[in-house]
Amino acid sequence: MNKIKKYGLLAIAIFASCIIFGQSDPSFSMVPNPANRNVLIQLNGITSDNKKIELYSVLGTRIDLAGNIQISPNTFVIKTESLPEGVYLLRIKGNTFDQTRRLKIQH
Repeated sequence: MNKIKKYGLLAIAIFASCIIFGQSDPSFSMVPNPANRNVLIQLNGITSDNKKIELYSVLGTRIDLAGNIQISPNTFVIKTESLPEGVYLLRIKGNTFDQTRRLKIQH
């Protein structure tokens, strides 16, 4: 609250513009989760061309995605129909970005 008083309406305007224009930390979303046949991953604010996509079982085993992934600039699809049911960890890394999310596969 003290920062708002100190900077006044300018701080409120900058904060509001960040909300309106969607300026936030880079992230990604997965739908549907739990997944059955496919999961669509949408990259938000990740501009690095150096993206690395990794899928791990909860036991830490890396799952080979070769042949099971379709990539476009800001979205990609992972085919999950051949993977056993269970909980996995999806990790996306870039030059300045590294996030991991839980993915459940349920047939």
